[in-house]
Order: sequence, then C-alpha cells, then structure tokens
Amino acid sequence: MNITAKKTSGFILLATIMILLFNPPILAASNQVAFVWGIPSLYLYLFATWLFCIIVLMLITHFRKSKRKNNHE
Repeated sequence: MNITAKKTSGFILLATIMILLFNPPILAASNQVAFVWGIPSLYLYLFATWLFCIIVLMLITHFRKSKRKNNHE
C-alpha cells in the first residue's frame, strides 16, 4: 500500500469518526446542565472533539509527508 492510499484511508477513517462523534444522539448525551470549569458540557465537548479531529488531521498529513521525504533520500 503506497503513501497516498494510506493517507486516503486515514482521511476516510477520520471522516467516519467525525460523523459518529457529531451524531445527534451523542450530542444529546453531552447536552446536560453541567459545567466544567465554568463552561457548559456541550460546548466543551464540541470544542474538544473538534480540536481532537484537527490534531489527528495534522498528524495524518504531517507524518505522511515526512515519511515520503525520507523515502526519496
């Protein structure tokens, strides 16, 4: 499996995870009258999940680029 196919499968996996994490039943479970450090739990869940997805996307693209550079040397 070449690097492009691995990157594509990583993007598909991340998109599937995002669909599951932002699914209305999951959002409804975190939509409670609870505060964490003064932040409503739903907002904290949304921002933490979004940050997680951005970091995973960065890792997929960054490490695939570095592996490709090392293979050409």
